[in-house]
Amino acid sequence: LLAKEVVKNIYDGVTTDDIDKAMVLATVSFIEKDPAYNMVGGQLFLQKLYKEIFKRSITEEEFETTYRSSFISNIRKGVEEGVLNPKMNEFDLEKLSFNLELERDLNFNYQSIQTLYERYFFRIGETRMETPQGFWMRVAMGLALNEPDKNEKAMVFYSLISSLRFVPSTPTLFHSGLMRSQLSSCFLTTVEDDLHHIFKCIGDNAQLSKYSGGVANDWTNVRST
Repeated sequence: LLAKEVVKNIYDGVTTDDIDKAMVLATVSFIEKDPAYNMVGGQLFLQKLYKEIFKRSITEEEFETTYRSSFISNIRKGVEEGVLNPKMNEFDLEKLSFNLELERDLNFNYQSIQTLYERYFFRIGETRMETPQGFWMRVAMGLALNEPDKNEKAMVFYSLISSLRFVPSTPTLFHSGLMRSQLSSCFLTTVEDDLHHIFKCIGDNAQLSKYSGGVANDWTNVRST
């Protein structure tokens, strides 16, 4: 069924990237008929993602080595390009790479991996630089930046997050380990009964929103008329 659907959407001279997309789209079109297609779509999307991150198609024998080495090189590249905090290079990246639980990539269905791909994986230009387990580890490392035993704490945080026992909120997932690591979700501003302060608070709200903070204002002190 999937093969027939894919064939409808390919043409002479089609690129392998477009074949990958056609496979994913064909699978997604069947999700409403059977939820199992959601998991199949997730696996096909992962294959597309791996090709983007690793810069080539790889064999099953190369997968583990390539996955772990790409985590190390992409963290270093992120620091070099000024996207990641330089402190990320202070971790034992090789040790952390060997603690990535690669099979946990199989936890993602199509909607979940597609959401991470579109919104959360850090990029250099338009290129994604993270696999799912590299993403969880980057978040864990950012949370452990100032810990005295940062490697051990990063592995503890990673184990908790990657097993989906606890997942931090969006600002943490966006910014952990990055140069501007704003990790808080919600901010409350108390507005004073003063024109200058009212507009200062509006400006503050704009900056908080820019860096993924949820904002609320307490207008109690402002006159009702």
